Amino acid sequence: MSNAALPLSLLKAGLQRGSELTPAPRPQEAPWTYQGLLGRLALLTGTGRVSAAAQLIAQAQQHKEPCAWIVEKGFEPFAPDLQASGVALDSLMLIRLKEHLQLARAADLLARTGGVGLVIIDSRSLPSKGALKRLANHAQRHHMSAVILSDQAHTTHAFSLVARAAPNEHKAQHIRALKDRLNPALWHHSEPYHDVPGCP
Repeated sequence: MSNAALPLSLLKAGLQRGSELTPAPRPQEAPWTYQGLLGRLALLTGTGRVSAAAQLIAQAQQHKEPCAWIVEKGFEPFAPDLQASGVALDSLMLIRLKEHLQLARAADLLARTGGVGLVIIDSRSLPSKGALKRLANHAQRHHMSAVILSDQAHTTHAFSLVARAAPNEHKAQHIRALKDRLNPALWHHSEPYHDVPGCP
């Protein structure tokens, strides 16, 4: 059979070459979900950030993903309220360190293993640019998510997403994107608010 006749015979047989196939578009995940944050370094600020982080951990645990919360000793989230948010405490790695300067190093060591699906870094100050870049690279390489909780928003290039969580008096909270490299049209997300006493 000549090469010229091959495409016609394939067409009659209902077959196509792989190069002629257009892959079906994958449905895009909602940006503020565990799956929507995979491969990304995010910064979350605002008074509802601890509650929002707890919801992310609960989602990740539903996907059987190991999760870690790294925090300075004395600033830990209130465990019963994490549990009320759906977090399985016996499956959560809570890493408490004496100084906030150690948080980024611990997150770096943990993320580079590729053994966790979600790392929350609850830090009073932003890690160095070098530490942020390493975390972003780990998140992308291992298809995991790293989320830093901070008092203030920053637009450092390493962050793929910067968002603010603001609860209201009706036990709901709104998460608003301030910067999102994957979604130029900035979005809003609403979810239940679980107050964590003593924590933002």
